[in-house]
Amino acid sequence: MSSYTLSELNHHKAREWCVRLDGAGAFIGGKQNTVIIRVDLLDLSDLFFKPDFREGTPHLTLYDGPEQAYANSLLRLLYRFDLTEIVFVSQLQKISPKAPTSGSFAIIYNDFYDTFHKYLACEPSTEFVRSLDTDRKLKTIEMILKQNFKELYDRLNTYPPSDQQLTLPFRNDEE
Repeated sequence: MSSYTLSELNHHKAREWCVRLDGAGAFIGGKQNTVIIRVDLLDLSDLFFKPDFREGTPHLTLYDGPEQAYANSLLRLLYRFDLTEIVFVSQLQKISPKAPTSGSFAIIYNDFYDTFHKYLACEPSTEFVRSLDTDRKLKTIEMILKQNFKELYDRLNTYPPSDQQLTLPFRNDEE
């Protein structure tokens, strides 16, 4: 993609450069055990390009591996949290595997490094993460979720008890 095309995509119309995290989901079946957070692209939906899955679900992959039991445990954990949040994103840029990292990447990496060190008391490494047992991985993820997202139970508790007990009809396509 040329720089001109990137510039065109970035500036041809006014855009809100944000997306909405839209809850946990999964693609589980057969040999596939993928846990995701769905992403609503909002004003950026025309930029979605995935030729192998044209009607695909925009998402962030959290786990894609052989362990179905782990995938299901991770999914159950994620379902406990309100993962709907607006996230601001950068404009499109060309990425090259050997390109020097930009300032924004350095900021994100430094945040990741600090968070990793805070929760696991060591430097990030693939070997260390692979060595963690399932229970430790899930407990670490749970700690991170608790600090960054409300549990759905906590969100329900913000409503008065009378509203929590109301019986309301569900909306459906026929209404």
